[in-house]
Amino acid sequence: IYRRQREMKEELSGLDDLASIRAFDVE
Repeated sequence: IYRRQREMKEELSGLDDLASIRAFDVE
């Protein structure tokens, strides 16, 4: 369970990075 949680956390952080990069491009 811990390992899966960690993978999900990494995926979420990756999505956050993409979102911030996209927002930066929009600005």
